[in-house]
Amino acid sequence: METDLKQIIKVIISEWKFIFKSMTVISVTVLIYLLFFYSPTYTSKSKVYLSKLSSNEMSLLSTLGMQSPFLNSGSAVNKISIIDELLGSYSFLVRILEKDVNIDSSDKMIKISAFLSDNKTLEGDKLVIEAALANKLRKKIIATTDFESSIVTIKVESENKYAAQDINSHVIDEINQSLVTLQNQAGEKKLEFIEERMLGINAKLSEAEQAILDFRYTNKNITSSPTLQMNLEKLVRNLEFHVKLKTLLLQERELAVLDKIEKSNAFTTLENPTFPATPSSTRRLYMLIAYLIVGLLFSITFIVGKIFYRNLLIYIKNF
Repeated sequence: METDLKQIIKVIISEWKFIFKSMTVISVTVLIYLLFFYSPTYTSKSKVYLSKLSSNEMSLLSTLGMQSPFLNSGSAVNKISIIDELLGSYSFLVRILEKDVNIDSSDKMIKISAFLSDNKTLEGDKLVIEAALANKLRKKIIATTDFESSIVTIKVESENKYAAQDINSHVIDEINQSLVTLQNQAGEKKLEFIEERMLGINAKLSEAEQAILDFRYTNKNITSSPTLQMNLEKLVRNLEFHVKLKTLLLQERELAVLDKIEKSNAFTTLENPTFPATPSSTRRLYMLIAYLIVGLLFSITFIVGKIFYRNLLIYIKNF
């Protein structure tokens, strides 16, 4: 076994010219690719914080056991789910395609759709082209979520560092606008729900008030009868319950109106989109070294394979 190993090493050393030529060819090929064809990737990163609690989630209605169908519409978990859906939404991506981005240090702006198509006029069906560009844009956007902290990290990868930062900014703005729109729609439905409940509560409140009036009118000597006093207390408690319920509904209505008016941001931006000054992809020098190592291993493997192939032929002839 030792003899065979020494023999293989000797053969490999004797083939140094082949190895040198192979390494030279690989080096020149890789160098040409890295210098003229390879484009490094830049990554712009941003972070947003989604509040764990919202005014809807802390609704006063829950204190009385009344469950509105919109109580959790603004919770962090729901927002995270919506963000994931938005990033994969065709209409969302198409809206982003119409935004403008910088492609260099000048003030020159072009649409993202033009940037993704290398500023060339694409021929063919408009919807097919739009879908292809939207899919290309989606591959550049990466969102990772920390559910415990309710922080979403958004990364945009691009071969242009200026475009990467601008696309990231547009993604954040469009997500915020979409979330605010959805929350306002939920707020409108909540107001409708409250108004419907108010109609029912007002009717029951009027009934409770009338019941007390009728009871007092019918029974003149209430203080002299424990049973009548007990019945009156039940009617009063029923009235107080509906008064309290109406008060809470009015408070909820005011909170919903204020929430709709004041809500301009669905989340807090912890880190604005960064400008990627250096490439995030593997550097050219590291790639060149990696390819050279692969080339060396390939050359040695080829030589060893040739040795085993010759030995196999000799073995077959002798057999």
